[in-house]
Amino acid sequence: MKGLRTYTTMAIAAAFAGIAGAQGISVYVNGDPVQFTGSRPQQIQGRVMVPLRGVMEKLGAYVSYLKETRTVIATKGDVDMQMRIGESFALVNGRRTALDVPAQIYGASTMVPLRFMSEALGAQVLWDAPAMAVRIQTSGTTPVVNPPVNPPVNPPPVAPPVLSLTRFDSDASGFSQAGDRVTFTLEGTPGGQAVMQIPGFTEQITMAEVSPGRYQAIVTIPQNAMTIRSAKAVARLRVGDKEQAIQSRRNFLVDTQAPVLREPFPQVNSRITNAQPNITIELEDLDGSGIDQNNVRMWLDDRDITRDATITGSAVFFRPTTALAPGEHSVRVIARDKAGNQTQRDWRFTVGGSRTVAERITHNGARNLRPGQVVKFTVRGEPGSSVTYNIGDKIMNLPTKEVSPGVYEGEYTVRLEDDLAGTPVTARLRTQSGEIYTIDAAQLLGEIGPPMQPTFTSPDSNTRSISGNVVNFKGKAGRRARVKVTVDYTSTLLGLFKSTGTIAERTVFADENGNWETGDINLNANGTGSGTVYTVTAVAVGKNNVQSEPTKLTIQR
Repeated sequence: MKGLRTYTTMAIAAAFAGIAGAQGISVYVNGDPVQFTGSRPQQIQGRVMVPLRGVMEKLGAYVSYLKETRTVIATKGDVDMQMRIGESFALVNGRRTALDVPAQIYGASTMVPLRFMSEALGAQVLWDAPAMAVRIQTSGTTPVVNPPVNPPVNPPPVAPPVLSLTRFDSDASGFSQAGDRVTFTLEGTPGGQAVMQIPGFTEQITMAEVSPGRYQAIVTIPQNAMTIRSAKAVARLRVGDKEQAIQSRRNFLVDTQAPVLREPFPQVNSRITNAQPNITIELEDLDGSGIDQNNVRMWLDDRDITRDATITGSAVFFRPTTALAPGEHSVRVIARDKAGNQTQRDWRFTVGGSRTVAERITHNGARNLRPGQVVKFTVRGEPGSSVTYNIGDKIMNLPTKEVSPGVYEGEYTVRLEDDLAGTPVTARLRTQSGEIYTIDAAQLLGEIGPPMQPTFTSPDSNTRSISGNVVNFKGKAGRRARVKVTVDYTSTLLGLFKSTGTIAERTVFADENGNWETGDINLNANGTGSGTVYTVTAVAVGKNNVQSEPTKLTIQR
């Protein structure tokens, strides 16, 4: 599947392979050196690892470590990153991302992969080989490749060439597909030897100097190449005995696999009694370039019905305005993704005669769904049958009970993580004689509203004051909910001036039982002290960043 073969920018840490003497590595953020009070940067399994707090706090991130779960958390702006000690993946804004080297304990410090942490928080990482230095640049700053030094009293008459890299990028404006030729261009010091690589995709490629200081290489995308959504190419330039590395400005995107058309309804070769069924099929392009809605077409019995169909990025819907004739009918759907890959699905179904065997399925979930709400389904058909119902293609074969002759009922409780908007509902009826019929509901399920409002359990709502500097806020929310917690303060300086600000902002995830906690937060972080009033706000963040009502807790030291 595409999702399993996606490579990310973090794989580009291979640019540090070959670094010798990692214990002597220096780290700079926007030209300023990072001071390490404990362990220094180390080379572990060919990757540069740094103590957790030094670099991340220099980048302006809030950093914490949860001892109970051995989890590193870093947040900056709208970026939330979490990784557990020893695990080979991290979560960036809830998305699972592979790590070349897991976070680990080294000496008395928590060591994390430098390039992954920096780039996940929106920074650019350069390796300055002559200076044995890692240089990190945040957006809006100019790279400082070689920091200024005091000139010698008697400079040599001929200065050695200065090695510099100014730009590395490709001419690809979006996703590339099989057969595309992508040109990579490196600009820097002329007269050098340049090579490039796309980690996990290409071996090392020599770049030709097409004009002074301008190096190029062409990569042809092979058939059935892996899907790549967020990798960045790496180039290295050597002049004499000096060498520098740089990564491409834009992500390298490849999609050679066509979308998947799945779960057609009416089902393949099925027999239905409803002569005006919802004809649907799901469109899936996991981790690819996405469905191109302008290049999706649908036919019913060789008649193009695209104009009358509803097309979204995940499905095609069509309901005939007049009854279909009894007998066999054919459906064809052709879809393309945004990279131009095309797929096609054909299937047939039969509309039965007038015999009333499976009449209809109805439900009360057409609108205003909420987590925890019970949706009731009613199926009417031949008495004594076996009836199950499906919600889309993920919630399958739910049972019903025959509450009266020919009337079957079932219930489903909406979960926080459900995404049911526009989902079709179908029922499968098997008669005592063994005939199988499929029917669909006239109404699709509605959209789920905001997630459940979180609560505080420690400190609870009855707490008015606390002692000590460190607090671990705990609470309850929906199962596996994403909870954003902000700690603001108000204090008075010298008894005259009011000072306000934010101590911490963290995003955490509730467990299977809805329990969440922030980990230790130092309330003294901004120099606040006794008498300070803290307002702690917790909101649950659902799909599409829809937020619950906030819950506030006010405490005083």
